[in-house]
Parts: sequence; C-alpha cells; structure tokens
Amino acid sequence: MLAKIPLGRFGEPIEIADAILILASSASDLISGDVLMLDGGYTAA
Repeated sequence: MLAKIPLGRFGEPIEIADAILILASSASDLISGDVLMLDGGYTAA
C-alpha cells in the first residue's frame, strides 16, 4: 500500500486533525459540498 502513495508515507493523526480544524474554522466559510481527500495523492494516481 505504501508504494502506491505518491507522498511516500502514511498520514499522521495530526494531519487529519489539522484538516478538521480548518473545516471547523471561519477559514472554510466559502467551502461547501466538496470532498477533502487526505490520502497523500493515492486517488490522484
């Protein structure tokens, strides 16, 4: 699985927490109906 991830590593829990923090803050006020992929580029390959 790791070999298929372009970033070359698995995500850390803090990286998921950071994404949640952004979505819960006013920084995401204009974001709606989107999917945030946190997979190191796996789905883009």
